[in-house]
Amino acid sequence: MATDAQRTGEAAKRALEDATFAQEVLEGKQDYPEVRQAIIQELATANNQQDVQGFAASLSGPQSAQFLQSYIATGPKPGGMSLANLVQRAGLAAAKPW
Repeated sequence: MATDAQRTGEAAKRALEDATFAQEVLEGKQDYPEVRQAIIQELATANNQQDVQGFAASLSGPQSAQFLQSYIATGPKPGGMSLANLVQRAGLAAAKPW
């Protein structure tokens, strides 16, 4: 049976490889709180936000989709330390970014 760290790592890896899944995690349609927090942290970093919690609170509906799509299109590619650390912690192979 998979541990919580393994499930979280697998979800983080999938988020790195699948933008649709990452969007579902960000919107709360998939229940992976650590992965959601890692995505928010990477989005906040990409948008030069100092206050990650405040940034997270401002994400809602279409705005979260807009930030994620902008991040995919123009920002640094997923694979920043937040998500990559979750994958590594689970002992999984590195993901191939979008």
